Order: sequence, then structure tokens, then C-alpha cells
Amino acid sequence: RICKQQEEHAAGARLLDRMLREEKSQVIQMITERRERREEEARTKEIEAQEHRSISAAHDLFLRHKVNKCNAQTEQKMQAWAQKLDSKFGKHNQAKEAVRLELEAKR
Repeated sequence: RICKQQEEHAAGARLLDRMLREEKSQVIQMITERRERREEEARTKEIEAQEHRSISAAHDLFLRHKVNKCNAQTEQKMQAWAQKLDSKFGKHNQAKEAVRLELEAKR
């Protein structure tokens, strides 16, 4: 009778031990899956951040190109305007100089 109780206790202990190992295995698996999910989320966030930086850099480059193009056009317009002014004032100054020379010649 005592031997049978010992066998039942041993069988119960083995069953309990197996259940605990299975539970531990499930917990480890859940922890591993959670860690893998977090790592995947971190990789996804990093990829998204890199894409965002690339898009921002491309946008900045595009805007700089537009600004440089606009600045170049403005510079060309200003140079053309300055040449027109120089031409007008140059002719005016030449005429003024001719009159001055003529007045000096008369004196």
C-alpha cells in the first residue's frame, strides 16, 4: 500500500514536472516572440526614418535647385537692367562730357 502511494506521488510529481516544463517553454516562446516583434518594429521604424530622411533630403535639394534657378534668373535680369542703365547713363555722360569740352573750347 505504501509502495502504491509512493508510485502515485512519483507519477504526480512527474506530471507536475512535465506541466511546469511545458509552461516554462511556452513562457520562453512568448518572450522570444515578443522580443522578435519589438526588434522587427524597431527595424521598420528605422527604415521609415531613413526613407523620411531621404525624401527630406531630395525635397531640400529640389528647393535649393529652384532657389538657385530663381536667383540666376533674377541675377540675369538685374545684369540686363544694369546694362540698360549703363547704356542710358553712358550716352548721357558722353553728351554731358561733349558739352563740357565744347564749352571749354569756346573759352
